[in-house]
Amino acid sequence: MKLLKSLLVLFLISFISIQCTSNKVNSSSYAFTKKIPFKIELASFQKWVGGRPNTGGINVKLYMDHTKDIVFKSLYFRGRKSEFKSYSNEKNRNGIKLIAAFNKEYKNDISLQDDSKKEYGNIKLQIPFKLKNDEAVIAYEENGKLHFYKIKNMEELEPAYYP
Repeated sequence: MKLLKSLLVLFLISFISIQCTSNKVNSSSYAFTKKIPFKIELASFQKWVGGRPNTGGINVKLYMDHTKDIVFKSLYFRGRKSEFKSYSNEKNRNGIKLIAAFNKEYKNDISLQDDSKKEYGNIKLQIPFKLKNDEAVIAYEENGKLHFYKIKNMEELEPAYYP
C-alpha cells in the first residue's frame, strides 16, 4: 500500500512539473541577432502628455538607413509590444523613420466573468524579453525569417506637452 501511495505521489508531482514547464515562454525561438543588415542612426524615446485628461504615452523613434528586403514588424519596449509606422527620414533622404506608439495604460477595475470570452483584456501580455528602461527589441523579417535585435542605451528626449 505504501508503494502504491508513493507511486501516486511521484506521478502527481511529475505531472504538475510537466504542466508548469509547458507554460513557460520558449526563449530559444527569441534569440537575438548579433549582426543586422541595416544601420540604426538614432534610437530615442519620448514621453508625451495630451491636453485632455487621460491622454499620453511614449513614442519610440528609430532613424535608420533604407533597406529594401527588410520588413519591420514590431517593437518591444518596457513590457509592451507595438507595431511600427514608417515614414521617410527627414534627416537622411535614403533612410526611413520608424515610430512605435505606446499609449498610457490606465488601470481599469478587473471584472471577473463566468464566461471566459468576456475575460479578454483582463490578462496583460507578457513579452519574452527582460529589458531595461532604455532598451528595446526590434522584430524584423528578412527573406521570410523573423529576427530579433536588442537596442541598448536609447536616448530619452524631454517630454512633450500638447494643449
